[in-house]
Amino acid sequence: PKSKPARQLGWKWIISGVVAAAIIVAVAIWQPWNKGNSEDLQPQTITGTLNGYDYVDLGLSVKWATQNVGASSPSDYGYHFAWGETETKKRFDSDNCFDCLDSTGDSWGIYKLGGKTSITPTSGHDTARENWGGSWRMPTDAEFEELCTKCKWIWTSQGGHNGYKVTGPNSNSIFLPAAGSRYGTDTYREGEIGNYWSSSHSTSTSCCARGLFFGSSSHETGISTRWDGRSVRPVTDYAGDGDGGINIDDSKDNQSAGGTSVPKEEEVVDNAHVEVQAQYPGGEAALLAFINKNIVYPQIALEQELQGKVILGFQVKADGSVGDIVIKKSLSRECDQAAIDVVRKLRRFIPAKQQGRPVTVWFTLPISFRIQ
Repeated sequence: PKSKPARQLGWKWIISGVVAAAIIVAVAIWQPWNKGNSEDLQPQTITGTLNGYDYVDLGLSVKWATQNVGASSPSDYGYHFAWGETETKKRFDSDNCFDCLDSTGDSWGIYKLGGKTSITPTSGHDTARENWGGSWRMPTDAEFEELCTKCKWIWTSQGGHNGYKVTGPNSNSIFLPAAGSRYGTDTYREGEIGNYWSSSHSTSTSCCARGLFFGSSSHETGISTRWDGRSVRPVTDYAGDGDGGINIDDSKDNQSAGGTSVPKEEEVVDNAHVEVQAQYPGGEAALLAFINKNIVYPQIALEQELQGKVILGFQVKADGSVGDIVIKKSLSRECDQAAIDVVRKLRRFIPAKQQGRPVTVWFTLPISFRIQ
């Protein structure tokens, strides 16, 4: 898959000259941690129907649709969308992405740091509202977080498709299929992972938005570049009478659907722009040595003699752990995935400090793959 390089975010290292092994660092913001045993999925308990689409009350703050936008059934994958776009397409890249003002993903129009922070239902950019009408809308990041923390997740299959049975506090459940994602013209890991957009923009970088990401052993919220193709699972505040439900006020971009103010997170800055920079224990040499020792060069890349460069950005959080990882330039699906694994294994960094307190910062890491 192809991703355009964006603004440099921090340290720069170029590693090469590895014999029959490459150095990889890439991204998948979407690897969660909670493996459940597979079980047969029983039919969902339909709570009601809105504008022709069924929903389930899971005992949470909103009702969840039983299927994805573009799907013909709860197990069907449905369509993939770039963030803020209301129609699917054949190619997903920064040069044909809504709101992107250049071909590299560096300059943005409406939704950006210092601009609007979320897609509202009446904005014309809400994928759920524009496709399903009524009071359907895209879920907020807080609503996905609620789904992750208050529900039981079990990896299973339905209709021949893998995914999660998500059971709420009231024992009602929905099925989220692992529809994979889209990069360029390719579909990535269909049947293995699920990537779902929220309406919330990233609080740390303009080129990204937040969403739900899961694999067979994990589920969590995180960020992804906005031009990637992701699934959309609508929600509604519909109470079961009348015809509208509650909409999010366009003038309150930082409020959740229930009207409760969501605290605004502090902007994450480049590691070079803080008073005391974060560093890996033992310095750059130790970091590069760890990567060289622990990466696994994908067999298919070796067979194809694939060489080149991956550029990624990743957060070093205030506690020193590695946070969100964002691909800036991809080499291949397999190389990207191998990179995810090695980055997630890194020891805690010595955190950056600003005005005497630990802060989260961004790094950029270009890595060259060389076979000798």
